[in-house]
Amino acid sequence: MILEFPPYYSKFQCVAGNCPDTCCRDWELDLDDETYYRYQVVPGPLGEKIRGLIREEDGYRFFPLTKEGFCPFYDGSDGLCGLIKKLGPDILCQACDEYPRYFGCCGNYEQRDLSLSCPEAGRLFFETPGIPRLLRVELPDSEEQDPLTKEETDRLQAVLAERNRVLESLRGAAGEDLESDLKAAGIFFPAAPQEVADLCSKQEEMNTRWKAQKAGILAAAVHYADWNEAFVRAVPGEQDWFFKLAAYFVFRYWIDAYFAENEELDFAPQIRLTCRCLVQLRLMCLAAFHEKGHFTVEDMVWTCHLFSRQVEHSDENLDLFRN
Repeated sequence: MILEFPPYYSKFQCVAGNCPDTCCRDWELDLDDETYYRYQVVPGPLGEKIRGLIREEDGYRFFPLTKEGFCPFYDGSDGLCGLIKKLGPDILCQACDEYPRYFGCCGNYEQRDLSLSCPEAGRLFFETPGIPRLLRVELPDSEEQDPLTKEETDRLQAVLAERNRVLESLRGAAGEDLESDLKAAGIFFPAAPQEVADLCSKQEEMNTRWKAQKAGILAAAVHYADWNEAFVRAVPGEQDWFFKLAAYFVFRYWIDAYFAENEELDFAPQIRLTCRCLVQLRLMCLAAFHEKGHFTVEDMVWTCHLFSRQVEHSDENLDLFRN
């Protein structure tokens, strides 16, 4: 088993009640079978409450959100999970236990990273200088893994080679003009601010704060030239942040080309997705800067947090940017 992951991946630890937001908000998470059956034997009133809250629709089991948009076991008094407080961390479902980690698996290869929808993951990401080199670990293969055929192995190696080429190109870039360096890496797509703003208007609403964010994006697209000029003058480190984000999207999404149905490898959907994501993030940054009059790395972490919750946790929204 071969694992690849950025160096900050292993440093992550949930900050729980000290988090500026909560992953218990806006998301209805599916309960995996193991957790569902574990919940069936939780004793006492708490077990009855758990079982009474579980809903099942279209073959999925989940806890419905409260009218305020929170998991029913979220404790607003301290920002902690009520189930963990009473039963310990082993009671969590797989989705809650793994978040914000994500895994991309192909046979005996697996890539791992942290989602920027988690503020603490974002802090680690931007705290790490430059575009970090991936760590590679080899573990014994598991009997549960389905071995790849030679054709599948060749396809995977071609995808990883192209991903690594792009990452190396971004590392070697001058870091002064992102558009030029994306072109040099062969991954540029001309995503105009107004075009991306129009796509944002079509996105599935993934959180209760999206309406306000969308209004800011639309305004930033209209005033893009002036707002961007002021932003660049006031925030000297912003170019480095967007180079890091370009590498983040490449690492996270290039592997999707392996699973595409087309026989010939085609990275065009990943290129469109990357460039449109970068433009949406820029529009969000401009809107926040225009509103506040300043912009720090903490603001960048928060902007990425809101972006990722809206875009990266919705297959529908990701497809809008891929197609």
